[in-house]
Amino acid sequence: MAESAEVNKLKKTLEKKYVHLFPHSHTDEGWLAKSDDFFTGKDTSIFSGSVQDILDTTMLELLIDKNRTFCYAETKYFYMWWEKQDAAMKEKVRGLVKRGQLDLLSGGWAAPDEATTTYDQIIDNMQIGQQFLQREFEHHPKVSWQVDAFGLSTGYARLARDFGFDAMFFSRVDIAEKIEMRAQKKKTEVWRPHEENFGDQKDILAFNSDQGAVLGSYCWPAGFWADTSYLIDVPIILNRNDPGYNFEGKVRAFYEGTVQQFEQERTNHQFRPFGCDMAFIEAKINYKIADNLIATWNRLGFNETVELLYSTPTKYIKEIAKENKKWNTTSEAWPVRRDDTFPYAQNPNQYWNGFYSSRPHIKKNIRDATTSFHSANRLLAQQIVRKDLDDAEKHKLLQYQWNTLDALGNLVHHDAITGTSTTDVMGDFNDRARLTRTRSLQMNTKFLAERLEQHHGIHVKPEELSGSLDYFQTWTNLSSPYSHFNDLMFTVQNPSA
Repeated sequence: MAESAEVNKLKKTLEKKYVHLFPHSHTDEGWLAKSDDFFTGKDTSIFSGSVQDILDTTMLELLIDKNRTFCYAETKYFYMWWEKQDAAMKEKVRGLVKRGQLDLLSGGWAAPDEATTTYDQIIDNMQIGQQFLQREFEHHPKVSWQVDAFGLSTGYARLARDFGFDAMFFSRVDIAEKIEMRAQKKKTEVWRPHEENFGDQKDILAFNSDQGAVLGSYCWPAGFWADTSYLIDVPIILNRNDPGYNFEGKVRAFYEGTVQQFEQERTNHQFRPFGCDMAFIEAKINYKIADNLIATWNRLGFNETVELLYSTPTKYIKEIAKENKKWNTTSEAWPVRRDDTFPYAQNPNQYWNGFYSSRPHIKKNIRDATTSFHSANRLLAQQIVRKDLDDAEKHKLLQYQWNTLDALGNLVHHDAITGTSTTDVMGDFNDRARLTRTRSLQMNTKFLAERLEQHHGIHVKPEELSGSLDYFQTWTNLSSPYSHFNDLMFTVQNPSA
Protein backbone atom coordinates (compact mmCIF):
# COMPACT_ATOMS: atom_id res chain seq x y z
CA MET A 1 0.00 0.00 0.00
CA ALA A 2 1.40 3.38 -1.02
CA GLU A 3 2.21 5.76 1.78
CA SER A 4 0.06 8.86 2.04
CA ALA A 5 1.39 12.35 1.34
CA GLU A 6 1.02 13.14 5.06
CA VAL A 7 3.20 10.18 6.04
CA ASN A 8 5.85 11.15 3.50
CA LYS A 9 5.79 14.70 4.82
CA LEU A 10 6.16 13.47 8.41
CA LYS A 11 9.11 11.24 7.44
CA LYS A 12 10.85 14.16 5.77
CA THR A 13 10.29 16.27 8.89
CA LEU A 14 11.76 13.60 11.18
CA GLU A 15 14.75 13.05 8.88
CA LYS A 16 15.29 16.72 8.09
CA LYS A 17 18.84 17.98 8.32
CA TYR A 18 20.15 21.43 9.18
CA VAL A 19 23.16 23.39 7.98
CA HIS A 20 24.16 26.20 10.33
CA LEU A 21 25.89 29.12 8.61
CA PHE A 22 28.36 30.98 10.87
CA PRO A 23 29.17 34.46 9.47
CA HIS A 24 32.38 35.52 11.23
CA SER A 25 35.64 37.41 10.97
CA HIS A 26 38.94 36.34 12.49
CA THR A 27 40.89 39.51 13.31
CA ASP A 28 44.39 38.78 14.58
CA GLU A 29 45.51 41.27 17.22
CA GLY A 30 48.86 41.66 15.48
CA TRP A 31 50.31 39.44 12.74
CA LEU A 32 51.11 40.96 9.33
CA ALA A 33 50.51 44.40 10.82
CA LYS A 34 50.71 45.75 14.37
CA SER A 35 47.58 45.30 16.45
CA ASP A 36 46.73 49.01 16.48
CA ASP A 37 47.31 49.26 12.71
CA PHE A 38 44.98 46.34 12.02
CA PHE A 39 42.32 48.13 14.06
CA THR A 40 42.67 51.55 12.42
CA GLY A 41 43.58 50.34 8.94
CA LYS A 42 46.78 52.37 8.93
CA ASP A 43 48.61 49.54 7.16
CA THR A 44 46.64 48.73 3.98
CA SER A 45 49.41 46.74 2.30
CA ILE A 46 47.77 43.46 3.37
CA PHE A 47 44.04 44.12 3.83
CA SER A 48 42.15 47.02 2.25
CA GLY A 49 40.32 48.01 5.39
CA SER A 50 40.30 47.81 9.16
CA VAL A 51 38.74 46.08 12.13
CA GLN A 52 36.78 49.29 12.69
CA ASP A 53 35.28 48.88 9.20
CA ILE A 54 34.37 45.25 9.95
CA LEU A 55 32.51 46.07 13.15
CA ASP A 56 30.95 49.29 11.83
CA THR A 57 29.49 47.71 8.69
CA THR A 58 28.56 44.40 10.31
CA MET A 59 26.53 45.98 13.12
CA LEU A 60 24.57 48.02 10.58
CA GLU A 61 23.80 44.92 8.50
CA LEU A 62 22.65 42.99 11.57
CA LEU A 63 20.30 45.82 12.50
CA ILE A 64 18.78 45.79 9.00
CA ASP A 65 17.75 42.12 9.15
CA LYS A 66 17.03 40.24 12.41
CA ASN A 67 17.63 36.89 10.71
CA ARG A 68 21.30 37.66 10.16
CA THR A 69 23.96 36.58 12.63
CA PHE A 70 27.65 37.23 13.31
CA CYS A 71 30.29 35.54 15.47
CA TYR A 72 33.23 37.40 16.98
CA ALA A 73 35.93 36.38 19.47
CA GLU A 74 38.60 39.14 19.63
CA THR A 75 37.40 40.97 22.72
CA LYS A 76 40.23 43.52 22.82
CA TYR A 77 39.27 44.84 19.39
CA PHE A 78 35.60 44.79 20.28
CA TYR A 79 36.37 46.83 23.40
CA MET A 80 38.36 49.36 21.33
CA TRP A 81 35.44 49.71 18.92
CA TRP A 82 32.89 49.83 21.75
CA GLU A 83 34.62 52.77 23.42
CA LYS A 84 34.07 54.84 20.26
CA GLN A 85 30.29 54.29 20.12
CA ASP A 86 27.64 56.63 21.46
CA ALA A 87 24.98 55.59 23.97
CA ALA A 88 22.34 54.95 21.30
CA MET A 89 24.55 52.62 19.30
CA LYS A 90 25.65 50.78 22.44
CA GLU A 91 22.03 50.10 23.34
CA LYS A 92 21.34 48.72 19.85
CA VAL A 93 24.35 46.40 20.07
CA ARG A 94 23.24 45.18 23.49
CA GLY A 95 19.98 44.23 21.80
CA LEU A 96 21.89 42.25 19.15
CA VAL A 97 23.70 40.31 21.87
CA LYS A 98 20.52 39.70 23.85
CA ARG A 99 18.68 38.41 20.75
CA GLY A 100 21.56 36.10 19.88
CA GLN A 101 22.29 37.77 16.53
CA LEU A 102 25.74 38.81 17.73
CA ASP A 103 27.54 35.89 19.35
CA LEU A 104 30.52 37.14 21.37
CA LEU A 105 32.65 34.03 21.78
CA SER A 106 35.42 32.92 24.17
CA GLY A 107 35.73 36.22 26.00
CA GLY A 108 39.52 36.14 25.93
CA TRP A 109 41.19 39.51 25.30
CA ALA A 110 42.91 37.71 22.42
CA ALA A 111 42.73 34.22 20.94
CA PRO A 112 45.69 32.71 22.81
CA ASP A 113 48.33 30.25 21.78
CA GLU A 114 48.03 26.95 23.63
CA ALA A 115 51.55 25.52 23.26
CA THR A 116 53.79 28.24 24.72
CA THR A 117 51.51 29.86 27.29
CA THR A 118 51.06 29.07 30.99
CA TYR A 119 47.91 28.61 33.04
CA ASP A 120 48.18 32.04 34.66
CA GLN A 121 48.66 33.75 31.27
CA ILE A 122 45.51 32.11 29.90
CA ILE A 123 43.56 33.04 33.05
CA ASP A 124 44.72 36.69 32.89
CA ASN A 125 43.66 36.80 29.22
CA MET A 126 40.20 35.51 30.07
CA GLN A 127 39.82 37.70 33.16
CA ILE A 128 39.96 41.08 31.45
CA GLY A 129 37.86 40.02 28.48
CA GLN A 130 35.09 38.26 30.33
CA GLN A 131 34.85 41.04 32.92
CA PHE A 132 34.21 43.51 30.08
CA LEU A 133 31.50 41.32 28.51
CA GLN A 134 29.82 40.76 31.86
CA ARG A 135 29.93 44.46 32.75
CA GLU A 136 28.58 45.77 29.44
CA PHE A 137 26.28 42.96 28.27
CA GLU A 138 25.71 40.67 31.28
CA HIS A 139 27.03 38.07 28.87
CA HIS A 140 29.10 35.01 29.70
CA PRO A 141 30.28 33.09 26.61
CA LYS A 142 29.45 29.39 26.52
CA VAL A 143 31.70 28.64 23.56
CA SER A 144 35.48 28.72 23.10
CA TRP A 145 36.38 29.71 19.51
CA GLN A 146 40.00 28.69 18.87
CA VAL A 147 39.93 28.17 15.12
CA ASP A 148 43.40 29.54 14.34
CA ALA A 149 45.54 28.24 17.24
CA PHE A 150 48.41 26.07 15.94
CA GLY A 151 47.27 22.98 17.80
CA LEU A 152 45.12 22.47 20.87
CA SER A 153 46.35 21.51 24.35
CA THR A 154 44.78 19.38 27.04
CA GLY A 155 45.81 22.13 29.46
CA TYR A 156 43.51 24.63 27.76
CA ALA A 157 40.74 22.03 27.48
CA ARG A 158 41.12 21.38 31.22
CA LEU A 159 40.57 25.10 31.93
CA ALA A 160 37.67 25.41 29.48
CA ARG A 161 35.14 23.93 31.89
CA ASP A 162 36.34 26.21 34.68
CA PHE A 163 35.79 29.22 32.39
CA GLY A 164 32.18 28.12 32.02
CA PHE A 165 32.37 26.85 28.44
CA ASP A 166 30.02 24.13 27.24
CA ALA A 167 31.87 23.56 23.98
CA MET A 168 35.08 24.26 22.07
CA PHE A 169 35.38 24.94 18.33
CA PHE A 170 38.79 24.42 16.74
CA SER A 171 40.23 23.93 13.29
CA ARG A 172 43.93 23.11 13.12
CA VAL A 173 44.63 19.41 13.58
CA ASP A 174 47.10 17.21 11.74
CA ILE A 175 45.86 16.52 8.21
CA ALA A 176 46.11 12.76 8.82
CA GLU A 177 43.92 13.10 11.91
CA LYS A 178 41.42 15.26 10.03
CA ILE A 179 41.06 12.54 7.40
CA GLU A 180 40.53 10.01 10.19
CA MET A 181 37.92 12.25 11.80
CA ARG A 182 35.93 12.31 8.58
CA ALA A 183 36.10 8.55 8.08
CA GLN A 184 35.21 7.65 11.69
CA LYS A 185 32.67 10.43 12.33
CA LYS A 186 34.91 11.99 14.98
CA LYS A 187 34.70 15.64 14.01
CA THR A 188 32.64 16.07 17.17
CA GLU A 189 34.13 14.54 20.31
CA VAL A 190 33.95 14.68 24.05
CA TRP A 191 37.32 16.01 25.20
CA ARG A 192 38.31 14.47 28.54
CA PRO A 193 41.52 16.24 29.64
CA HIS A 194 43.68 14.88 32.49
CA GLU A 195 41.37 11.96 33.09
CA GLU A 196 43.87 10.47 35.55
CA ASN A 197 43.23 13.42 37.89
CA PHE A 198 39.68 14.53 37.14
CA GLY A 199 37.89 11.55 35.65
CA ASP A 200 35.08 12.98 33.51
CA GLN A 201 34.67 16.18 35.57
CA LYS A 202 36.24 18.37 32.87
CA ASP A 203 34.45 16.77 29.91
CA ILE A 204 33.62 19.26 27.16
CA LEU A 205 32.24 18.90 23.64
CA ALA A 206 34.81 19.72 20.97
CA PHE A 207 33.88 20.51 17.36
CA ASN A 208 36.40 20.46 14.51
CA SER A 209 35.74 22.95 11.71
CA ASP A 210 36.05 21.31 8.30
CA GLN A 211 35.15 22.72 4.89
CA GLY A 212 36.44 19.61 3.13
CA ALA A 213 39.70 21.26 2.08
CA VAL A 214 43.19 21.46 3.56
CA LEU A 215 43.21 25.26 3.57
CA GLY A 216 40.46 27.52 4.80
CA SER A 217 38.81 25.09 7.17
CA TYR A 218 37.39 28.01 9.16
CA CYS A 219 36.79 30.21 6.10
CA TRP A 220 34.07 30.35 3.44
CA PRO A 221 32.85 27.24 1.65
CA ALA A 222 34.32 26.77 -1.83
CA GLY A 223 32.68 29.04 -4.37
CA PHE A 224 31.93 31.95 -2.02
CA TRP A 225 35.32 33.57 -1.49
CA ALA A 226 34.27 37.02 -2.67
CA ASP A 227 35.18 39.43 0.11
CA THR A 228 36.92 42.80 -0.24
CA SER A 229 40.31 41.21 0.44
CA TYR A 230 39.56 37.80 -1.13
CA LEU A 231 38.74 37.75 -4.84
CA ILE A 232 39.21 34.01 -5.39
CA ASP A 233 35.68 33.22 -6.63
CA VAL A 234 34.77 36.45 -8.38
CA PRO A 235 32.73 37.28 -10.26
CA ILE A 236 29.70 36.01 -8.37
CA ILE A 237 26.77 37.00 -10.59
CA LEU A 238 23.47 37.03 -8.70
CA ASN A 239 21.18 38.35 -11.43
CA ARG A 240 19.39 35.40 -13.04
CA ASN A 241 18.78 37.44 -16.21
CA ASP A 242 22.46 38.10 -16.73
CA PRO A 243 24.03 35.94 -19.49
CA GLY A 244 26.91 35.17 -17.15
CA TYR A 245 24.70 34.09 -14.24
CA ASN A 246 26.69 31.52 -12.25
CA PHE A 247 25.27 31.61 -8.74
CA GLU A 248 22.89 28.68 -9.03
CA GLY A 249 25.76 26.38 -9.99
CA LYS A 250 27.67 27.45 -6.88
CA VAL A 251 24.65 26.76 -4.68
CA ARG A 252 24.13 23.32 -6.20
CA ALA A 253 27.79 22.46 -5.61
CA PHE A 254 27.51 23.65 -2.02
CA TYR A 255 24.42 21.49 -1.50
CA GLU A 256 26.20 18.41 -2.85
CA GLY A 257 29.12 19.10 -0.51
CA THR A 258 26.87 19.40 2.53
CA VAL A 259 25.12 16.12 1.70
CA GLN A 260 28.52 14.41 1.55
CA GLN A 261 29.55 15.96 4.85
CA PHE A 262 26.43 14.64 6.57
CA GLU A 263 27.87 11.17 5.97
CA GLN A 264 30.68 12.24 8.35
CA GLU A 265 28.30 13.50 11.07
CA ARG A 266 26.50 11.65 13.87
CA THR A 267 23.53 14.03 14.02
CA ASN A 268 21.27 15.89 11.59
CA HIS A 269 23.21 19.10 12.15
CA GLN A 270 26.42 20.47 10.65
CA PHE A 271 27.98 23.91 10.74
CA ARG A 272 29.74 25.82 7.98
CA PRO A 273 31.86 28.91 8.75
CA PHE A 274 31.25 31.88 6.43
CA GLY A 275 34.17 34.30 6.74
CA CYS A 276 37.93 34.32 7.23
CA ASP A 277 40.83 36.51 8.41
CA MET A 278 39.78 40.17 8.27
CA ALA A 279 36.56 39.25 6.47
CA PHE A 280 33.45 41.47 6.38
CA ILE A 281 35.38 44.71 5.85
CA GLU A 282 32.41 45.62 3.64
CA ALA A 283 29.80 43.45 5.38
CA LYS A 284 27.06 44.33 2.87
CA ILE A 285 28.85 42.20 0.25
CA ASN A 286 28.99 39.12 2.49
CA TYR A 287 25.40 39.36 3.67
CA LYS A 288 24.12 39.96 0.13
CA ILE A 289 25.82 36.73 -0.96
CA ALA A 290 24.62 34.82 2.14
CA ASP A 291 21.03 36.11 1.75
CA ASN A 292 21.00 34.99 -1.89
CA LEU A 293 22.58 31.67 -0.97
CA ILE A 294 19.73 30.87 1.43
CA ALA A 295 17.06 32.21 -0.97
CA THR A 296 18.41 30.21 -3.94
CA TRP A 297 18.78 27.11 -1.76
CA ASN A 298 15.09 27.37 -0.86
CA ARG A 299 14.01 28.17 -4.45
CA LEU A 300 15.71 24.98 -5.64
CA GLY A 301 13.77 23.00 -3.03
CA PHE A 302 16.80 21.84 -1.04
CA ASN A 303 15.16 23.10 2.15
CA GLU A 304 12.62 20.28 2.03
CA THR A 305 15.24 17.87 3.34
CA VAL A 306 18.16 20.14 4.32
CA GLU A 307 17.49 23.54 5.82
CA LEU A 308 20.18 26.19 5.49
CA LEU A 309 19.94 28.91 8.12
CA TYR A 310 21.82 31.76 9.71
CA SER A 311 23.18 30.54 13.04
CA THR A 312 25.92 30.89 15.63
CA PRO A 313 28.06 28.45 17.63
CA THR A 314 25.94 29.10 20.74
CA LYS A 315 22.73 28.27 18.85
CA TYR A 316 24.39 25.23 17.29
CA ILE A 317 25.41 23.64 20.59
CA LYS A 318 21.86 24.05 21.88
CA GLU A 319 20.65 21.92 18.97
CA ILE A 320 23.39 19.36 19.62
CA ALA A 321 22.31 19.21 23.27
CA LYS A 322 18.82 18.23 22.11
CA GLU A 323 20.35 15.43 20.04
CA ASN A 324 22.27 14.20 23.10
CA LYS A 325 19.01 13.74 25.00
CA LYS A 326 17.73 11.38 22.30
CA TRP A 327 20.68 9.01 22.74
CA ASN A 328 20.35 6.23 25.26
CA THR A 329 22.91 3.66 24.16
CA THR A 330 26.68 3.72 24.43
CA SER A 331 27.03 2.97 20.73
CA GLU A 332 25.47 6.37 19.99
CA ALA A 333 27.74 8.28 22.37
CA TRP A 334 30.36 10.73 21.19
CA PRO A 335 33.91 9.43 20.80
CA VAL A 336 36.21 10.49 23.64
CA ARG A 337 39.43 12.43 23.13
CA ARG A 338 42.12 12.45 25.82
CA ASP A 339 45.24 13.86 24.14
CA ASP A 340 46.26 17.19 22.60
CA THR A 341 46.65 17.90 18.87
CA PHE A 342 50.38 18.68 18.84
CA PRO A 343 52.33 18.84 16.64
CA TYR A 344 50.10 20.33 13.98
CA ALA A 345 50.80 19.42 10.34
CA GLN A 346 48.92 21.26 7.62
CA ASN A 347 50.29 18.86 5.01
CA PRO A 348 52.05 15.48 5.33
CA ASN A 349 55.45 15.90 7.00
CA GLN A 350 55.06 19.68 7.30
CA TYR A 351 54.92 20.21 11.06
CA TRP A 352 54.34 23.54 12.75
CA ASN A 353 56.63 23.08 15.75
CA GLY A 354 59.43 25.62 15.32
CA PHE A 355 57.40 28.22 17.22
CA TYR A 356 57.73 26.15 20.41
CA SER A 357 61.19 27.68 20.87
CA SER A 358 61.79 30.29 18.15
CA ARG A 359 62.36 33.93 19.08
CA PRO A 360 63.09 32.95 22.69
CA HIS A 361 63.69 36.56 23.77
CA ILE A 362 60.03 37.49 23.27
CA LYS A 363 58.90 34.39 25.15
CA LYS A 364 61.21 35.27 28.06
CA ASN A 365 60.15 38.92 28.12
CA ILE A 366 56.46 38.01 28.17
CA ARG A 367 57.06 35.44 30.91
CA ASP A 368 59.03 37.99 32.96
CA ALA A 369 56.30 40.61 32.46
CA THR A 370 53.68 38.14 33.71
CA THR A 371 55.76 37.19 36.75
CA SER A 372 56.41 40.84 37.67
CA PHE A 373 52.73 41.69 37.30
CA HIS A 374 51.63 38.87 39.59
CA SER A 375 54.23 39.97 42.12
CA ALA A 376 52.95 43.55 42.07
CA ASN A 377 49.33 42.39 41.98
CA ARG A 378 49.60 40.78 45.41
CA LEU A 379 50.89 43.99 46.90
CA LEU A 380 48.28 46.00 44.97
CA ALA A 381 45.50 43.98 46.59
CA GLN A 382 46.86 44.86 50.02
CA GLN A 383 47.01 48.54 49.06
CA ILE A 384 43.44 48.63 47.72
CA VAL A 385 41.91 47.55 51.05
CA ARG A 386 43.75 50.22 53.07
CA LYS A 387 41.25 52.48 54.83
CA ASP A 388 43.42 55.55 54.39
CA LEU A 389 43.61 55.21 50.59
CA ASP A 390 41.49 57.83 48.81
CA ASP A 391 39.38 57.13 45.72
CA ALA A 392 41.77 58.89 43.34
CA GLU A 393 44.66 56.67 44.42
CA LYS A 394 42.51 53.56 44.20
CA HIS A 395 41.56 54.54 40.65
CA LYS A 396 45.22 54.88 39.70
CA LEU A 397 46.01 51.42 41.05
CA LEU A 398 43.08 49.80 39.28
CA GLN A 399 43.99 51.59 36.05
CA TYR A 400 47.53 50.22 36.31
CA GLN A 401 46.10 46.73 36.77
CA TRP A 402 43.80 47.11 33.76
CA ASN A 403 46.56 48.52 31.53
CA THR A 404 48.81 45.61 32.42
CA LEU A 405 46.13 42.98 31.77
CA ASP A 406 45.41 44.72 28.47
CA ALA A 407 49.04 44.39 27.40
CA LEU A 408 49.49 40.84 28.68
CA GLY A 409 46.25 39.73 27.03
CA ASN A 410 47.52 40.95 23.68
CA LEU A 411 50.94 39.32 24.19
CA VAL A 412 49.57 35.77 24.56
CA HIS A 413 47.87 36.02 21.16
CA HIS A 414 48.74 33.07 18.92
CA ASP A 415 50.87 35.26 16.64
CA ALA A 416 52.62 37.14 19.48
CA ILE A 417 54.16 34.81 22.07
CA THR A 418 54.67 32.22 19.32
CA GLY A 419 56.87 34.60 17.32
CA THR A 420 54.94 33.98 14.09
CA SER A 421 54.33 37.63 13.19
CA THR A 422 56.47 39.73 10.87
CA THR A 423 59.72 41.20 12.20
CA ASP A 424 58.39 44.73 12.76
CA VAL A 425 55.28 43.41 14.51
CA MET A 426 57.42 41.20 16.74
CA GLY A 427 59.48 44.26 17.62
CA ASP A 428 56.30 46.02 18.71
CA PHE A 429 55.25 43.03 20.82
CA ASN A 430 58.70 42.89 22.43
CA ASP A 431 58.59 46.60 23.28
CA ARG A 432 55.18 46.12 24.90
CA ALA A 433 56.46 43.19 26.96
CA ARG A 434 59.49 45.11 28.24
CA LEU A 435 57.45 48.23 29.02
CA THR A 436 54.87 46.16 30.87
CA ARG A 437 57.56 44.51 32.99
CA THR A 438 59.19 47.88 33.76
CA ARG A 439 55.88 49.33 34.95
CA SER A 440 55.23 46.31 37.14
CA LEU A 441 58.67 46.59 38.72
CA GLN A 442 58.06 50.29 39.37
CA MET A 443 54.82 49.42 41.15
CA ASN A 444 56.68 46.73 43.09
CA THR A 445 59.27 49.20 44.34
CA LYS A 446 56.59 51.77 45.19
CA PHE A 447 54.62 49.27 47.27
CA LEU A 448 57.73 47.88 48.95
CA ALA A 449 58.98 51.34 49.90
CA GLU A 450 55.61 52.14 51.48
CA ARG A 451 55.60 48.87 53.43
CA LEU A 452 59.14 49.44 54.69
CA GLU A 453 58.13 52.80 56.11
CA GLN A 454 54.77 51.60 57.45
CA HIS A 455 56.03 48.46 59.21
CA HIS A 456 59.68 49.22 59.98
CA GLY A 457 59.93 52.99 60.01
CA ILE A 458 62.45 52.86 57.16
CA HIS A 459 62.14 55.78 54.79
CA VAL A 460 63.40 55.12 51.28
CA LYS A 461 62.50 56.52 47.90
CA PRO A 462 61.28 53.91 45.37
CA GLU A 463 63.95 54.97 42.87
CA GLU A 464 66.65 54.09 45.43
CA LEU A 465 65.59 50.44 45.30
CA SER A 466 66.94 48.18 42.63
CA GLY A 467 64.76 47.70 39.55
CA SER A 468 65.10 43.94 39.85
CA LEU A 469 63.02 42.94 42.82
CA ASP A 470 61.74 39.61 41.52
CA TYR A 471 64.29 37.14 42.79
CA PHE A 472 67.41 39.27 43.12
CA GLN A 473 69.25 41.07 45.93
CA THR A 474 68.56 44.74 46.54
CA TRP A 475 71.25 46.87 48.15
CA THR A 476 70.62 50.37 49.45
CA ASN A 477 71.67 52.56 52.37
CA LEU A 478 68.82 52.59 54.87
CA SER A 479 68.38 54.15 58.29
CA SER A 480 65.76 53.05 60.79
CA PRO A 481 64.88 53.87 64.39
CA TYR A 482 64.75 50.11 64.94
CA SER A 483 68.37 49.59 63.93
CA HIS A 484 71.41 49.76 66.24
CA PHE A 485 75.06 50.43 65.61
CA ASN A 486 76.24 46.85 65.26
CA ASP A 487 72.96 45.29 64.08
CA LEU A 488 72.34 43.89 60.61
CA MET A 489 68.70 43.82 59.49
CA PHE A 490 67.26 42.04 56.44
CA THR A 491 63.93 42.97 54.87
CA VAL A 492 62.62 40.24 52.61
CA GLN A 493 59.68 40.44 50.21
CA ASN A 494 58.57 37.18 48.66
CA PRO A 495 56.48 37.92 45.54
CA SER A 496 55.10 34.39 45.54
CA ALA A 497 53.78 34.50 49.10
